[in-house]
Amino acid sequence: MKNSSLKSLFSLLFLVGTVSIALYCILTKDTIDMRFDMPGGVSKPISPFFLLPPTLFSVGAYFVTRFLADKPMRMKSLLRRYVIPMNEHNAPLIRDFHESVSLGVTSIMFYCSLFISGIIAFNPFITWAVMMLPFLMIGWSSFKLMRDKEMQCNDKT
Repeated sequence: MKNSSLKSLFSLLFLVGTVSIALYCILTKDTIDMRFDMPGGVSKPISPFFLLPPTLFSVGAYFVTRFLADKPMRMKSLLRRYVIPMNEHNAPLIRDFHESVSLGVTSIMFYCSLFISGIIAFNPFITWAVMMLPFLMIGWSSFKLMRDKEMQCNDKT
């Protein structure tokens, strides 16, 4: 059995949560009330099928990042193109980068599903924090991947 990282397990947990929320709302509710936690208390009823796009995007992004995690990575920097080879040094870094992307996308889509379904109210400060944490995690994984010079051995122009 393949050893899974904590990022991969949380990503799968967020994906299951997003799909569960979408199925629950589609099967049990006629309309959903989006709640905005702002002055005025705006509440707007919408169809539960508005949960399908974030759910399908989350599922697609999860499977695409899982597919790309074990393949050489192609990057473009200014006018140069790099192919990061899949060797014993780079494989964990590439896998960690793709797990970070997967976790970031699934966590943001999980939050969007919670917000759209009306389970939690919209709060701009919480939304800012939820959106920034995955970007910081992806940035750190990208920094770890790009700081080694060993991975830049295959240049293609």
